[in-house]
Amino acid sequence: ATEPPEDPECTFRPKITRAARERQARSPSQLGPRDAERRAARRAKASEEQKKMELEQLKAPKVKSYNGVTGRLRIREDVDTLMERIDRARTAERNRCEQDIKRQQDLEDAQCSFRPQVKPAPAFVQRM
Repeated sequence: ATEPPEDPECTFRPKITRAARERQARSPSQLGPRDAERRAARRAKASEEQKKMELEQLKAPKVKSYNGVTGRLRIREDVDTLMERIDRARTAERNRCEQDIKRQQDLEDAQCSFRPQVKPAPAFVQRM
């Protein structure tokens, strides 16, 4: 096969693999709707298998005993106090955040070099 003369604007040179070279050429009727149907069927099969895999992962675990290890929320053991425990955890988290904010503010204030000297107001001003 003779190659056409090189055009300076055409820089793309396709790399044809050995497997592609060995394949038989397909007719235009094979390249048309049937090829699209095969691709769609392959995609549908792949999505079905993906769904099956997701369902397999979502099934309940087969292990029933965890050697004394319980869930963090302890829903089955201590149902009545669940909301109280959640409120306590939220309150503790909020307090910790407030302390962090205060600590950060104190660090920023410590870096300030200007410290005004405030004197108490005179007695006649305090009486007003």
